Amino acid sequence: MSEDKYIVYKIKNENKIYIHKDELYSYGLKYDSKEQVYKNKYALSSIEEKNITEFCDRYDYSLSKSEEIIKDEKDKYKKRFKLISHNKNIYSILNRSSQIFPYTITTNSEASLVRFNIVDNTKGELISIVREPTNDNRLFFLMQVLSIEFEKIQAINEKINLKEVFDMLSSLLDIYSSSVEEQMKVKRFRLAKINELLKKQENQGKQKIFLINAVRGYYWETDFFLHVPTKKIYSSHSDNIIDYDQEMKVWNFIYDNKSFICKRRRPSMEERYIGKRIKVTTSDGFTSSVPIVKIKYIDSLDKYALTIYNGKKNQEIPKVFSKEAIEDMVKSNR
Repeated sequence: MSEDKYIVYKIKNENKIYIHKDELYSYGLKYDSKEQVYKNKYALSSIEEKNITEFCDRYDYSLSKSEEIIKDEKDKYKKRFKLISHNKNIYSILNRSSQIFPYTITTNSEASLVRFNIVDNTKGELISIVREPTNDNRLFFLMQVLSIEFEKIQAINEKINLKEVFDMLSSLLDIYSSSVEEQMKVKRFRLAKINELLKKQENQGKQKIFLINAVRGYYWETDFFLHVPTKKIYSSHSDNIIDYDQEMKVWNFIYDNKSFICKRRRPSMEERYIGKRIKVTTSDGFTSSVPIVKIKYIDSLDKYALTIYNGKKNQEIPKVFSKEAIEDMVKSNR
């Protein structure tokens, strides 16, 4: 690998930037408590870099960039690639910068054996290995097989760079395992909290127990409940039980905000409406949907001034709005 550096983007922790935490996470920026900034630990794609720049332009945050030298050989794989699980049988290695999957690994059970297919997606080449498993963790078992029988397996198809696959997996498995373990912590927390809440509500005959409201990524007014008969999460917005993926998003939010559980809170105006879109009409009569980027309370009028991002720059709307009017504008544009 010839490249040995990548660009680090940093945004200071200021001006209520925590409101945008989930959006920043989606661009690869996470909070560094030591530096008091949101920054990327790994290489970013050009789309992520563009989104970060536009984010700072839109919300008027200062952005700094610097080059990070990758000194350790194994760190090159950690910084530039990511191991992704599509399901329990299919894994891919993602190039973070190009967003291309150079390798895919599939596993399938065949009686008492397990088959591994290592696919080089760029060359269209395949190595297939069948062994009797000695480890329940299939990726770790694959690593054991490769370390013991490397030359024998490489000989199956020398067009695949098996050493690169091995080195990548060696570097990326720790990060992948940490991510899996973090999700297991959330799942254990979820089960413990459900049992705790059900025990408290025992013999009260309730069908629903209030869990949380104002969850980031959902309409702020949506209440989420624990549905007692099914032990699943019920949404006031859909008036129904939500699916498993949505449920885990809510539990992840609860896990990160344990003090909010079972307490109804009223989020700030910024939490409710920053980033939400409203329709505005320009002087030439053209109507477009634009995001709210700033809300300023005018005490003397008991109303709010709104600044929107028109796609090129921030622009303050030349009128003020009541809280109810803003709510109506946002809801009508959903």
